[in-house]
Amino acid sequence: MPDETPTQVADRVAAEAAARIAERAAGGSAALAAEERALKAEAALAELKATITARDLAGEKEKLIAANPDIPADLITGETPAALAASVASAKAISDKVRQQIAETTDIPAGGGTAPKVDPFSLPPDERIRYGLENADKIVRTNHGAADKGERGSGDKKKEGSK
Repeated sequence: MPDETPTQVADRVAAEAAARIAERAAGGSAALAAEERALKAEAALAELKATITARDLAGEKEKLIAANPDIPADLITGETPAALAASVASAKAISDKVRQQIAETTDIPAGGGTAPKVDPFSLPPDERIRYGLENADKIVRTNHGAADKGERGSGDKKKEGSK
């Protein structure tokens, strides 16, 4: 193109440069779009894996809860199967320690019942006196003795009966 003027050459070179820039921009946007699609696919795959993992983890936790009914379910936690298993071991230790402390601090007789009541009237006299002195605060006094009925001591009944 030897007949071109310098202005025409400049215009032609500018047009070719603009075409190359447009091609690169178009190719770049296509590459950018492909990269965006790949990132979206990776994110969707990661979300699917997380959902599957969470479902599997929940199933594993349910199995552990069912296998260990004596452990509170709140104590079984973790983000991985290994962490869940470790929390079960820790929860068992806590549960055993609490049971031991309760057993040590509770004053329950071995049979779980109360001591049998003693019938003081079946005791020999010296044991009856000892029982009365030891349990004076626990003995309930009743009003069914002969003196309480007025049959002895006051003489009022005799006077009434003799009239």
